[in-house]
Amino acid sequence: MTDHEYVERLLELSTEFDKLVVGNERLASMIPSGAAIMFQVAGETEFNRRAVAIAQERHRHEPSLPIMVVRVDGLTPSTSRLINPHLEPASL
Repeated sequence: MTDHEYVERLLELSTEFDKLVVGNERLASMIPSGAAIMFQVAGETEFNRRAVAIAQERHRHEPSLPIMVVRVDGLTPSTSRLINPHLEPASL
């Protein structure tokens, strides 16, 4: 996994987690203020290894930083939000 692939996956997971937290007060209240979030994804060994290494490094530099682990089984395929799209040739 390249650095770019890791960051892309992390952004994807973070975006989806943000959507979940915004709509769920109970979940949001479980996250300490200023906490770092570490994702662990079932079956993604290399991603998980890198996430743990980064969290450990942050903890070494900021021992009082709360780190929360979000464990997920994966992501469903993204779908379009377009309503009833139609594709046709343009007549210019």
